[in-house]
Amino acid sequence: MAVFRFVTARDIDYCVRLVSLTAKNLQQGISLYPTLLGILIPLKFANLELYREFMTGQCTGSKVMDFIDSCIIMQDREDGRLDYLLGRIEVDLYLSDIRYSSDTRLKSLTQIDLLIDDPNVELHDPICVSKRTLRSNHNRLTEIKRTVESQLRDLVFGQSYIRRDTIETIKGLINFNQSILRR
Repeated sequence: MAVFRFVTARDIDYCVRLVSLTAKNLQQGISLYPTLLGILIPLKFANLELYREFMTGQCTGSKVMDFIDSCIIMQDREDGRLDYLLGRIEVDLYLSDIRYSSDTRLKSLTQIDLLIDDPNVELHDPICVSKRTLRSNHNRLTEIKRTVESQLRDLVFGQSYIRRDTIETIKGLINFNQSILRR
C-alpha cells in the first residue's frame, strides 16, 4: 500500500468527507471528475500555493504531477497498482491542460512525440511534461500518448468528461462543499 507523506490522518479524514459531500451534492448532469477531484482536494491541504497556481492556470498539470511524485515513498515505487493510478492521474492532469490550448493539440503531446522519436532530445516546452514522463520508456510514452489522444478524440465528439471548464467546475465544487463542511 502506498504511503503519501503530504497529508496527515486528520487531513485524510477531512478529504474523504469532502469528496463524499461533493459527490452527494452533485446536481444532475455534472460529472464528478473522480481522478482530478481525488487528487486536487488533498493537494489543497498538502500544498495550498501549488493548488492555487494550478486552479488559476499559473502552472501546468506536469508541475502538480511532479509534486505528487515527490511525495511517494521510495518503497512504493515498484507497486504496479500505484504505477497504474499515478499514470491515470498523470494523463488527467495533461488533459486538464486543454484550458491553455486554442485547439485540441496539447503542448504535452507535442513534447511526448519528440521523446518517443528521440529520448535524448531537448524539448521546446519541457514544463509541459512531468519528470515522471521524462523518465518513461518508449512503451510508456506511447501508452500516455494513446490515452491522451483517445480522451481528446472523445472531447471533440462531446463524450469526454475533461472539458475546458473542468478545473473551474472542480474548484467551485471544492469551495462550495468545503464551506458546508466547516459549519
